[in-house]
Amino acid sequence: MFWNWLCYLIAMVFAGFATVMFSNRFFVILFCVGLMLPFVSLICMLRMHGKLYASIHAEKMPVRSGENFPFYVAITNRGSIPCANIRIHVLVEDVLAGASRVIQGTAAIPGKTIGRAELREQSSHCGRIGLKLIKVVANVPFGFFRVRARVGTQAADFLVYPEMVDAGLTLVQPNPYAYIADEEYSQTRAGDDPSELFGVREYRPGDRQNRIHWNLTVSRDVTMVKELGLPIDTSVLVLADIYEMPQSVAEEQYDALMTVISSVARRLRRDRQIFYIGWLTEPGNAWHMRIAEDEEWDAVQTQLFCVHPYADDCSVTAGYAQRFADERYRNIIYITNRWTESSALGLGSLRAEANVTVLFVTDEKTKAPQLTMGERVIRLRAEHLAEDLGPAADVITL
Repeated sequence: MFWNWLCYLIAMVFAGFATVMFSNRFFVILFCVGLMLPFVSLICMLRMHGKLYASIHAEKMPVRSGENFPFYVAITNRGSIPCANIRIHVLVEDVLAGASRVIQGTAAIPGKTIGRAELREQSSHCGRIGLKLIKVVANVPFGFFRVRARVGTQAADFLVYPEMVDAGLTLVQPNPYAYIADEEYSQTRAGDDPSELFGVREYRPGDRQNRIHWNLTVSRDVTMVKELGLPIDTSVLVLADIYEMPQSVAEEQYDALMTVISSVARRLRRDRQIFYIGWLTEPGNAWHMRIAEDEEWDAVQTQLFCVHPYADDCSVTAGYAQRFADERYRNIIYITNRWTESSALGLGSLRAEANVTVLFVTDEKTKAPQLTMGERVIRLRAEHLAEDLGPAADVITL
């Protein structure tokens, strides 16, 4: 707007000079029209005041890291004067990493019309992206004044999911020594546990004779066999260490950490493994959720992205061991990119008879933690997750 006024004043000086020098009717009319332009612009501004409304909306669609995420600003012009140059300012914030930036867009809305300005921004990192509509300003005709739109829906957000890596390594190790009272059986697959009946079906060549269901065979006149139950190990815990990292490395480190967490969860679900996932919702407040279906993991993943990282002097292992002191597990999978004395102590008190796998996600040349018998550490390089999460990682125990 400053440049509009500057150009206007320069033009009026030249028009006034030409009027005095040449005394031409054309220059006189031009000078008079020029004098009227600011008053016309002021009248347009007064008529448009309170007639513009704006709100921001995010498309509810899954977005992967590196893809463009679409959103739009809906603008309502209730006045009769068209707005040809509307400037939009939106604050885009990565809630997990704390990084933010401002993007701008433009729109043109005729009078008595509802329009929308389509905006796009590339999601370079995973996490919850917050959108805040800072301001929407329209230049009135001739550009001498501006009108600020009233903002209705000021904020929106959506999730950017990490790139998935095919985890080929064995995550859950057989552990007959940990005593777990609760035992569940698969509802989709048969097994060899004679204490639980999975179902009954017709005889197939190769079936064992001791599994023939004689009562049904006699009543149906068809040889029927029993299918036995398949015990499911539900005593698996995944611990996610989502703490506050330095701003300089936060986005890359959270990307790697979330990629590993999501890839591990997908591998466990692919193996039809029921598990618990635990994290700190805030310093000292541990929480966990049971994952038995893919839909449950989708909901939990949304909650993980909405977690505000806790201070780096807090430990998820210590907090979880304090909150759920009576819980017992056959396998614990600890996903972190740091190793502190508090982490080791918390993991030690939480372990009991469980097998422990530490997925140590870091590119720094730091020494891997030293654990005791029955525990293993697998170092995962943030830049080579696809390679380090592969089947060969089973033998890379440091």
